[in-house]
Amino acid sequence: MSVSSLWTQNFENQISKNSKNVRVSVNAVFPGDFRIYTYTDAFSFVSLHFSPNCIPAYFLLQWHQAAYGHTYRANNMSEAFNWTCPYCHKETTIVIKTNASIQVHYYDSPTKDGHMGLQTTIIACPNPACREYTISAELYPADYVDEKNFANGEFFTSKQPHITSELTDSWQLKPQSTAIPQPEYIPEQIRNDYNEACAILKLSPKASATLSRRCLQGMIRDFWTIQKDRLIDEVNELKNQGAINSSTFDTIDAIRKIGNIGAHMEKDVNLIIDIDEDEADTLIKLLENLFKDWYIDRHDREERNKEIKRIADEKQAARTVGTTP
Repeated sequence: MSVSSLWTQNFENQISKNSKNVRVSVNAVFPGDFRIYTYTDAFSFVSLHFSPNCIPAYFLLQWHQAAYGHTYRANNMSEAFNWTCPYCHKETTIVIKTNASIQVHYYDSPTKDGHMGLQTTIIACPNPACREYTISAELYPADYVDEKNFANGEFFTSKQPHITSELTDSWQLKPQSTAIPQPEYIPEQIRNDYNEACAILKLSPKASATLSRRCLQGMIRDFWTIQKDRLIDEVNELKNQGAINSSTFDTIDAIRKIGNIGAHMEKDVNLIIDIDEDEADTLIKLLENLFKDWYIDRHDREERNKEIKRIADEKQAARTVGTTP
C-alpha cells in the first residue's frame, strides 16, 4: 500500500472515530491521491473538504473541526430523541427523517436584529392509534461564515448562513395549547377554564394564573360542594373538614395566592408583581394533579367497584343455577 493510501485510510478512520453522527465518504479522487471528502451529518448537511496528501491527517481533522463545527443545528439535536405526544400522551423515541422534519429558512436581508433564521419542526406521532403531528417554529439570529468549496476544478471560499445558539423567540403552532384533554365527567366550565389557562400561558402568564385560580375554585365547589363568598374561606373549610392533607392544602393555597396577583390590583398601583411563564405553567401542572387526585381517581375507583359488583353478581347467579333442583 502506498504512503498516500495509508494516509487517506488513516484520515478516514480518524473522521469516523472522532466525528459523532457524521458519515464520511470519498466524493472524488484526483491524480496524486488528491481527494474530495463529503461529510453528511444527522440533518443531511453536506459540505466538501479537501485533503492534499502533504498535510498530516491529524491536522486536517483539527482544521475540519475548527472550520466546520458550526454546521450542526443550533439546538444540537441528535438523530433520535425522547418525546411525549401531546395528543395521546405516549412516550416514544422520535427519529429524524422518519418521524420528524427540521428545516431552516434564512432571511438574507438584514433586519433591525440583523440576519435571521427561522427553524421549523414537524413531528409525527408514531403511535398507529394516534398519528397526530405537531408543528413548532423557533427564531434565531443568523450569521454568515466562510466555507471552503470545490467546483470547476478549483477551490473557493463562500459565505453561507448558519443559525446561532441564541434563541430569540419560539411558537407552538399545532397544537396551539399544551392542555391535556380532560375526561368529560369533569364539568365543562372547569375544563374550559383549564384549557384557556393553557392557551394564554405564553401570551399572558398573569391571565393564565388568574384562570387557574378560577378553575381551582370551580373544582372545590363542584367536587367538595363547598361554596362561600371568598376562595380563601372555601380553602380553609376544605382543610377544616379534613378532606385534604397539609401538603395538598399548601398546594391549593399557593394557586390561590398566585392567582390573586392577576385577579386583584395591588393597593399601591405603582407596585408591580409579575408572574412569569414558568410560574404560571407550574400552576397548570398543579391543576392537572388535582384533576387526577380528585376526579380521575374517583372515577376509576367507581368503575372498579362496578366491575367487582358485576363479577360478584355473575358468580352468585351461577351458584343459584347450580343449586336449583
